[in-house]
Amino acid sequence: MHKLSEKKSGPRHNRRPKLLRALLVLITCSVLGGIGLTAGVVGAYYYVEPGLPEAETIRDIPLQIPLRIFSRDGRLISEVGERRRILVTWDDLPRHVVDAFVAAEDQRFFVHPGIDYRGILRALAELVTTGDISSGGSTLTQQLARDYFLTREQKFTRKLREAFLAYKIEQEFTKEQIMALFLNKMFFGQRAYGVAAAAQVYFNKDLVDLNEAEAATLAGVLPAPSRYNPVYSAANAERRRGYVLGRMRDLGFIDTPIYDTAMSWPMESKLYGAAVELNAPYVAEMVRAEMLRRYGEATYTDGYQVVTSLDSRLQTAANYSLRNGLLEFTRRRGYRGPIQKLELSDELLATPFTEWPIEIRELLEQYAPGGLSVALVTAVNDDNSASLVMLGGKTAALPWSGIRWAKPFIDRETTGPEAMRRAGSSAHLGAHMLVRLSGGVSCATLWATMKP
Repeated sequence: MHKLSEKKSGPRHNRRPKLLRALLVLITCSVLGGIGLTAGVVGAYYYVEPGLPEAETIRDIPLQIPLRIFSRDGRLISEVGERRRILVTWDDLPRHVVDAFVAAEDQRFFVHPGIDYRGILRALAELVTTGDISSGGSTLTQQLARDYFLTREQKFTRKLREAFLAYKIEQEFTKEQIMALFLNKMFFGQRAYGVAAAAQVYFNKDLVDLNEAEAATLAGVLPAPSRYNPVYSAANAERRRGYVLGRMRDLGFIDTPIYDTAMSWPMESKLYGAAVELNAPYVAEMVRAEMLRRYGEATYTDGYQVVTSLDSRLQTAANYSLRNGLLEFTRRRGYRGPIQKLELSDELLATPFTEWPIEIRELLEQYAPGGLSVALVTAVNDDNSASLVMLGGKTAALPWSGIRWAKPFIDRETTGPEAMRRAGSSAHLGAHMLVRLSGGVSCATLWATMKP
């Protein structure tokens, strides 16, 4: 029994030293590997560090900001420049806007030191296996470093410089400052630089007025402004928005009801100009010419703000008087007919306005002077009234009292002897015309067209 016991316990006793030796070798290799990796990182840093700019210099880099011209009471008259940019601070950024960009671009932004080590390792693996780098994975801080100081070339040395520069930026700035710098710098397409300008260009809104769907749309635009443009590539933009909203929900930034509401929000966007609050183009041109004489091309890039002596209340009254006088003058010379006549089939009229051909809907977006509205006649009724459709599919009635004034235009000095006897003589089906609304949007008056 004793010998048998020795034979059984012997192999078990011999197994333990082997396991201990294997574990010791593994620990040793791990330590040496860690030392080697650390040495490699330190060596790489000292290799690229002489060519790195100081992160602090970001504060001194001028962003191209257009000339903005205001009335004396702070109303925007004009914005002039190649790039549209409105600078914001951290306090100007709604939380859901920040969350959208964090979810879309860098979910660990507020915890990492500027570098996503997993992204670096992935890039290194790509370099080793393929000889090239195709994936992204850059943090927001890395993107900021690249767009301020570096290029977009996919080389490992550039990625190293980007990573080390991002780390330096994180040492000089707070996370809040970095986020504000990032959202002021980035290009969103359509001459919009910075998220505040993008909000105005695509939605004609200030940042504080953006909802979750719109914030996610802007965050989705950033990787490829042409591909995800909500105006010209609505389908792509909607898919990208869905991805961003899904990330926001998964990260706990929004709950399911908000997610569902945002996902169902219509992808409606158009290009908007500067949010001009006072129409005074002649004054704006005078200011622009004088600024150009004084400061040269810096006028368009250095963020000058000019406050004129113009009183917005008086200017608005003057604009109204002039335009109303010109319109009344034109109207006294008779009705010249609609802008054009369209063929509107019964099938089309039975279709929801949102499904009408885009070329017809765009006709209603044309400029209308002096508070007038562009309309299409969709029906001529038995009581000599007409039914209208206007911008966005809104409807209005055109009663006989708003039509019967119209004497036919003959020439600049002569009108026909009698006013129109029937609505169909002037407000016929498919007529593309100008009207003046009264009583909100419920009632309209036919107006003279601006035909030459």
